[in-house]
This record gives sequence, C-alpha cells and structure tokens, in this order.
Amino acid sequence: MTSLVDLPCWEIMKCKETEECPVRQKPDIPCWETAKEIKDHRRIFNICKDCVVYMLKGSNPGLSEAEVGEILRARNICVLA
Repeated sequence: MTSLVDLPCWEIMKCKETEECPVRQKPDIPCWETAKEIKDHRRIFNICKDCVVYMLKGSNPGLSEAEVGEILRARNICVLA
C-alpha cells in the first residue's frame, strides 16, 4: 500500500485539474512551492499552510498520516482548482 506522503498532491486531494495545472507540470517540486509562484489569492491568504498536503508533507508536519486520511475522508476538496 502506498503511503499518502509518497503521493503527489493531486492524488491526495483527488484533484480533477487537467495537465495544465502548474503543480502537475512540476511534479518534483512541492505543490506549496509552486503555489508561491502563482500570483493570486492563494499566496495572499497563505492557503497552503491550512492544506492537509502541506501539513502532511511540509518540513514540520502538523498532522500524522492517519489524521490526514481521516480529514480527506470527511472533506475531499482540491484547494488549487
């Protein structure tokens, strides 16, 4: 079984964005780093810091993989869409 930590953000969040997604174009770069480059509301409101992907995979994870799994089962929304 694959760990959530090993999955790209679009698989964790079940994002339906197309290949035009800037994060999918740079799969080796963390999604929150790519989001910093996008000049829109995500950067202004620091949305990534509230995202379960960031909380799971960031340099100082705030949630365990089990906690992230529970959150995703309850609420499955892609914030980069």
